[in-house]
Amino acid sequence: MPTPDSGPAAPRRIFPGLPLGFEEPDSRLALSRRALALAAEQPGLEPLARGMAAWTWQRDPLDHGNCHLLLEAGRNGPVCGETTNIMAQRLDALLSLSFPADDWRALMQSGEHVLVLRHLLPRLRAPGTGVAWLARTWDWLMRLGRADLPRDMLEATAWEPEFLPLRDRLLAEWTLFYAAPDEALGRIDALGECFGHWRLLAACEALTILGREAEARERLELLWRRLPWHPHLTLKLHALRNAPVPARDASDSVVLLYSWNKRDLLRDTLTGLAGPDLLGARVAVLDNGSTDGTGDMLRQIGERFPQGGLEIVSLPVNVGAPAARNWLLSLPQVRAATHAVFLDDDVVLPKGWLARLLGTAQAHPKAGVVGCRIVSASAPVCLQSADYNLLPGRQGVESFPGFPENIHLFDNTASGLDLGLFSYVRQALSVSGCCHALRVSTLDTVGGFDLRLSPTQFDDLERDLRANLAGVPVLYDGGLAVRHVQHSSLARAKNAAAVGQVLGNKVKLECLYDQEQIKGLAESGLDRLWDDLSAKERELRAETASA
Repeated sequence: MPTPDSGPAAPRRIFPGLPLGFEEPDSRLALSRRALALAAEQPGLEPLARGMAAWTWQRDPLDHGNCHLLLEAGRNGPVCGETTNIMAQRLDALLSLSFPADDWRALMQSGEHVLVLRHLLPRLRAPGTGVAWLARTWDWLMRLGRADLPRDMLEATAWEPEFLPLRDRLLAEWTLFYAAPDEALGRIDALGECFGHWRLLAACEALTILGREAEARERLELLWRRLPWHPHLTLKLHALRNAPVPARDASDSVVLLYSWNKRDLLRDTLTGLAGPDLLGARVAVLDNGSTDGTGDMLRQIGERFPQGGLEIVSLPVNVGAPAARNWLLSLPQVRAATHAVFLDDDVVLPKGWLARLLGTAQAHPKAGVVGCRIVSASAPVCLQSADYNLLPGRQGVESFPGFPENIHLFDNTASGLDLGLFSYVRQALSVSGCCHALRVSTLDTVGGFDLRLSPTQFDDLERDLRANLAGVPVLYDGGLAVRHVQHSSLARAKNAAAVGQVLGNKVKLECLYDQEQIKGLAESGLDRLWDDLSAKERELRAETASA
C-alpha cells in the first residue's frame, strides 16, 4: 500500500512538472535520469528512482537510453531481476553498435515498404545482431497497419535464449493491438516478472475491451500500489472508480459539423452519427462551399434522420473553420440549446459517445468546454490527442528561433500506441476540437472562434485560452475515445504553403496574448493539476484502506 511519502507529495518537491504527464518518451527518460541522479545524493529517493527506471524500460525495452537507464539504476542490485539485467546488458551492447540511422530512417519514411522489408529480413535473421535490427524498426512495423508484418518479423528474427522474454513481451504487444482481446489477455498473463508492470497495465486494457471492468480495476490497483507516484495510474484508477452517469436525454443539445470537399468522409461520419445514440439531439451541418457533390449527398442522407433532425446550411464559398463554427453557433436552435457539440467531419463514433460526453458535462456544471481522447481510426490504435496543458516558462521547442514564443503545449501523448493511460477526467488548459461540447450559456462570456485564425488551425486552442482567462473551466474526459480518420493540420500539410499557413497562425496566436497572461495560466494550471492529483491520490488511499 502506498506510504504518505510515496504519493504525489514527495515528487512535487523535486519534479514540479510531473502531473503534466509521464508518458512522453523523452520527458519520461529525462525525469527518470533526474530521479537517479538525485538518489545518488539522497538515498531515500532510491526506491522512487528504481521504480521510474523499471517503468521507463518496461514501456519501451527496445530503446537504447532506456536500457542504459535500467542498468544504471541496478548498480546496487538488479531492478527487475537478474534475468532482466542480463537481457538489458546484452541489448545495451547491441544497440551501441554502429548503425546507418539516417539512411534507414529516410528509407522507412519513403513509403517504399517492400524495399525496406527486402533489406530488413536478412538482417533480422542474422544470429547475434537480429534483435538490434528489430529494435530499430519495431515501432515502424507496428504503425504500418499491416497486422501480419510485426508478427512475421518477430518470427523471422534470430532470438538468442536470453532474449526470449523480450520476444514474448513484443508478441503480447502485437496481440493487444492487432488480435482478439481474449488472445491478447492470454499472451499478456503468460509474461514473467521481467515485464511485471507492463503486464498489469496491458491486462487492464485487454480486460476493459472485454467489458470485464472489475477485473481491470483490480489489475490497475495492483500496478498503482507498485508505482503510486505515476500520475496517469492515479488519475486512471480514480476515473475507473468514479465513472460519470451517462446522459439519457440530449434533446436540449445540438451536434454541429462543417465540411469542405470531404463528401465521402462526411457521409461516413453522418451515417455513424444517425441513430439512437443521438438521444434526441438535433444535428446541423454546414457545407462550407464544397464543389465535390457534398450538397447532393447531404440532401440524400437527410432521410436517415428524424423529421427536422438534420439542418443543412449551404454556403457558396469556403469561409474557413472559425467563421463556419460561429455561423453554426448563431443558429436559433443552437442559441436555445444547453450544449453545442462540435464534431470533425471524419470521425468514427463509439457506442454511447454522446451519453458519455454529456454525462460528464452534467456532472461538472461549471465546465464551459468538455472534450475527450482522440485516437486513430484504424489499427493499431494510436493517440492523436488528450488533454493539453501549458509548459511553464519557455521550455518548449521554438517554431521560430529568436521569436519570443510563450505558448508551449506539453505533447503528453507523443502519438504513442494507446494503452489506456489517458482514460482519466480532469480540468485542462485545452482539449481537441475534433469532438468537444460547448455550454451555450458561456458563449456570451467567452465568445466564439477568432476569425483572425482563418482558414483553420489553433482557433479551438485560442478559444480555450480565452475560456481559462475568463474563469470558465475546460474539462477533459479521456474515458471517451473518438476515432479520427485524419490527423492535425500540421501533420497533413504536404507542401511549404500548407506548413506556412499553420505556422503563420501560430505567430498570430502568440501575438494575441502577452507573456504575463500565459505565465499566469501556466502557473495556475500546474497548481491545479497538482491539487487535483493529490486529492485523487488521497481518495484512493482512503478507499483502499477501508476496503
